[in-house]
Amino acid sequence: MIGLIFPSENGTSQSHQIKNHRYQAVIYITQEDKPIAYTMDEKYLKWGVLLSSALAIFMANIDVSIVNVVLPLLVNTFHVSFNDISLINLLYLVSMTSFLLIAGKLSDIFGPELMLSAGYGIFIISSALCGLSQSLQGLEIFRFIQGIGAALLFSTSAVIITRYIASDWWGRAFGVNGLFACIGFALGSPVGGYIQDTIGWRWIFFVNIPIGIAGIVLVRLLLNKPYTRTNTETPDIVGFILSLAFIGSLSFTLHILSESSSYPLLPLSITIVGIALAIFVFHQKRAPSPLLDFSVFKDRILNLALCASFFYTFILSGVSLLLPFYLIDLLNYSASTAGLFLAIPTASSIFLAYVSGWLTDKLGPIIPCIMGMFFCLFAGIAFHGLTMTTSGVNICFSLVLYGIGIGLFVPASVAFVMNQSEEKNRGMISSLKSLILQLGSITGLTVFTIIYTFGISTSGFSDIISQYQYLSNFHFAMLFVIISSILSLIVCISARKISSDIMKKTKPELT
Repeated sequence: MIGLIFPSENGTSQSHQIKNHRYQAVIYITQEDKPIAYTMDEKYLKWGVLLSSALAIFMANIDVSIVNVVLPLLVNTFHVSFNDISLINLLYLVSMTSFLLIAGKLSDIFGPELMLSAGYGIFIISSALCGLSQSLQGLEIFRFIQGIGAALLFSTSAVIITRYIASDWWGRAFGVNGLFACIGFALGSPVGGYIQDTIGWRWIFFVNIPIGIAGIVLVRLLLNKPYTRTNTETPDIVGFILSLAFIGSLSFTLHILSESSSYPLLPLSITIVGIALAIFVFHQKRAPSPLLDFSVFKDRILNLALCASFFYTFILSGVSLLLPFYLIDLLNYSASTAGLFLAIPTASSIFLAYVSGWLTDKLGPIIPCIMGMFFCLFAGIAFHGLTMTTSGVNICFSLVLYGIGIGLFVPASVAFVMNQSEEKNRGMISSLKSLILQLGSITGLTVFTIIYTFGISTSGFSDIISQYQYLSNFHFAMLFVIISSILSLIVCISARKISSDIMKKTKPELT
């Protein structure tokens, strides 16, 4: 129940009771109808809703970095090659990316609450099965299933915020999600290493179980807002199969690009990607209930927001890939010291995430996005100036600039995209956003891998010529970071000219 106290005509207060699920809050309303006080119950409700969404992002993100740290051990455990063990992450990524669109559609049809619970449930069960796997093949199958759960978590977490949180608080809410995402990435490697050294690699999967259970409990207790289906559409299964074919063939093609020995297969692979994409688009434009409604691309602001997000993950994937090699192989830092350096941007992002959310609520999402990309541009310039004699202080300065840029951009960019959604298609828009982010990441990993290894004929870094060649390639790769930052800035400034404050658009409020 929500109790509202309004001034009566004779100056006294009148009390009115309004049903609002099973929770109780009191809002005191002045004569100008502006709330001036809230009970603690409502504050707890808001933060509980945020936690149910943020835990999904936290769990999906920590699982990426926590698994990476045990891959070398799994090579020896299952007696396989590195290429074989890399399928553990590739299948997870392909599965998650392929299921994003249908996950968003299911959210629009059946409600985000049900899909978020399903995502938690699938992630818990698949994590347990991964930990119990006795063969590499079994682990790969369960990682693929785990990717399905991750797709449901990613596609519904933003929708939950827009459904339960008032629009004037969206920026801060997405900032909280960004905060949990950064913490997840930061904790993954050290926690995974500690678990591996103490109780064994299987527990890096078992650790997801209590987190997922906590998420389900929060969803069942707090997210009980009735969901009314606005249509009787059914999921587009044919469209899903076609999207799976397109994304799978695209991932395989990008994998071929990073291995010169597979170049003879490239023409055939590119042809398959083109055919799969053409058939998918043809089907979606004629399907009665498409996974992706192409009419949303008539919104120029949405198109620009998605482009900015693509460039961001392109930058993120490149920097995350190359900086460890620069610190460990070129500067000869130990892995633990390099880990401390790499924690700097995460720490900066954690601090800036909520600030970005607050700025988004006050100024709209475009200005924080522009500010964030300016810092990424400055960081790219600083990275381009790194040498084999650069001091630790200068490296830290570059990483702080980069962390500030990411921290400012990420929460605002989510609001940038979701602010263009409507109640009926928020699941699809959220999934489309996540899909663009994943495609940017896959593309970035491929491009930066090709650049960094170009022209290297010897293996390892022992040869001084190879070291300088790698450094030259590193500098060339950072030029792509600079160019991508500039392109993202152009996109954001263009959006600013089209709409000076997209947060002024009408949004449904929590009642």
